[in-house]
Amino acid sequence: MRKNIINQTGNHGLSTITTINTPPTSSDREIVIWNGTSANTIQGGGIAITTDGVIDAPTGITYEPVVENPGGDFTTWVDEEGQLFVGEHPVGGGIAGPDVTTQGAIATWTYADGTAISNNGVIIDEDFLRGVQGVQIIPHMEPPEVTGYTVWVNGEGKLMYGSNEVGGVGGGSGDVVGPESSTANAIATYADATGKVIQSGSFRIYKPTNQLMVISENAINIIKFQGNGNIGI
Repeated sequence: MRKNIINQTGNHGLSTITTINTPPTSSDREIVIWNGTSANTIQGGGIAITTDGVIDAPTGITYEPVVENPGGDFTTWVDEEGQLFVGEHPVGGGIAGPDVTTQGAIATWTYADGTAISNNGVIIDEDFLRGVQGVQIIPHMEPPEVTGYTVWVNGEGKLMYGSNEVGGVGGGSGDVVGPESSTANAIATYADATGKVIQSGSFRIYKPTNQLMVISENAINIIKFQGNGNIGI
C-alpha cells in the first residue's frame, strides 16, 4: 500500500509530498519503524505504547554507552565501562557468586572488597539457625535491648540470659562448690540440702561394660543393665 505523506521542510515553510509504502494492516498504538534505508517504507515495530505511556512487550533493550547520565533520577543507562545505572546509582556491582549453593544457606562475603559471596555452612530452616558451631558475642557495658530470651555478654565478660547471669562461664563464676578431689566415673551427689555443695559419690559407672558399681563399707555390688531393659546382679 502506498500513501502520500506531507513532510514539512525548513525552506521558507514550503512542503513536499513523499510517497511512503505502508503495511496492509497495523496494531493499535504500535510503534512504526523504517523498513530498509530508502526512507520510503515503514512497518510495525512489534512494540506498543499503552494509553498509560508504558512501552509494552520489548524483549530486550540495547544501550549505547555514554559518559554520563543522559536523563533524570529514573533513567537507565550504561556507562563506557558497561556498568548499568538507574539515575546515578549503579545496578548490581559485579559481585561473583559460587557455582552451587545450599538451600536456605546464609551467603557471606568471600573477600573484604565486596566483590564475591560464598555459600555458608549455617542454614536458616523453619526460623532456626542450623550448623552453628559457636557464636562470638561482643561485650556490652549495658544490656542491648534485653528481653527474657536475650543472650549477651556484659562488660565483665559474664554470659547473661536476659537479666540473669549464667554461671560457670569464662573462669567459673558459678556458686556451687565441689570437692578437692574426685573419683573417675563416680556420680556426683549433693553433700547437704543447700544445693551449693557437691561431693564424689559412692556410685561409679563403667560405660564400656554398661555396669554400675555400688561401693559400701562392707561390700561391692555390681549392677549390669541388660539389653532387654532388666537389671542383673
